[in-house]
Amino acid sequence: MTEPHFSENLFEDDVTDDLPSDEEIFEVDEDDSGLKAQLKEFLKDQLNDEAGPMIESPPVPIAGGSSKHHYKFTVSWFNGTKRIRRHMILRQEPASGVVDSDMQTEAIILNALRGGDVPVPALQWSDLTPTWFDTRTLIFEQSRGEADRAVLRDKDPFKLGLEGRVDLARAMTGILADLHALNPAEHSLDLVLPYPDDSVMSEVNKWDYAVDKEQLDPQRLLAPARDWLQVHMQPGSPELSLVHGDFRPANFLVDDGRPTTLLDWEMAHLGDPAEDVGWYTCSLYRTEHFPEGWGVEDFLARYVERGGPELEPERIKFWQVFAVFKLAVIALRAVRNVESGAVDGPKPPIDRVIETLNADIA
Repeated sequence: MTEPHFSENLFEDDVTDDLPSDEEIFEVDEDDSGLKAQLKEFLKDQLNDEAGPMIESPPVPIAGGSSKHHYKFTVSWFNGTKRIRRHMILRQEPASGVVDSDMQTEAIILNALRGGDVPVPALQWSDLTPTWFDTRTLIFEQSRGEADRAVLRDKDPFKLGLEGRVDLARAMTGILADLHALNPAEHSLDLVLPYPDDSVMSEVNKWDYAVDKEQLDPQRLLAPARDWLQVHMQPGSPELSLVHGDFRPANFLVDDGRPTTLLDWEMAHLGDPAEDVGWYTCSLYRTEHFPEGWGVEDFLARYVERGGPELEPERIKFWQVFAVFKLAVIALRAVRNVESGAVDGPKPPIDRVIETLNADIA
């Protein structure tokens, strides 16, 4: 079992070479004595082991991006007949993040999809009150594989070759089609997730409102894009799908050239399936998501072939622009966190993100 790498760096490499690394974004206290003690008490409560679980390797920080803290640890316990050992990933909310998320909603989604066609992390335990930990916590069984945002690029970190990278891209696209083919009602997700009256307007307005509410753009650098989105607003999708919200190769664990787990469900919601398509194909991610000889047209053909809906070009274009706008909002939040001292590290290159956004709407 390969140790996974978790990454929530949302920006394409060429645009953000000077972004801080995951380890630099947050100062993580490597003295895990407090967390280890909390974890041990939590596991004693969760596991039917009179002798108490053994934490064989204490929680150690691993790269986890700008929205969550991640730790790996190993635990064993006696289940009545034998001792079981598991390698686990513990995920916690930090004091400051760049993405609004709801761990309870994420936990509901992961439990609903477990064992289905879409490969999701195996969520084992949660403390969402929180009662046992200082902040809300999810604990997963470690999945097979590792993630690298350059997996489809010529850097070829997993040595798949061009044909292997194209096969991997096709497999990932098929998983997106499988996700959008799910009926949310069959998994009772329509009962627990917000059900928007207009799947397009509600999502756009949520991020648009955040700019004003958080006073992220006093220089009004985003004004042209905000106006463009309102003028070109698409009608709401007649059929709501479960939208991942951050579907991209960087969020897949890959083992032996195959995608094993789709990570980072914190922005998932009911909405327009074209939103994920626009995010995957937007200008900032174009280089990262498409190996040589396999372009956007191939992606769309594979998506439809696997059961995804056929999407009008103007709808895809709208969501592509929205994707870069959303990335700009996230970057502005990251800039504010650095300027306020909430996190350490250099500022994200927001000017280049906005330049790309303006070029997209020109």
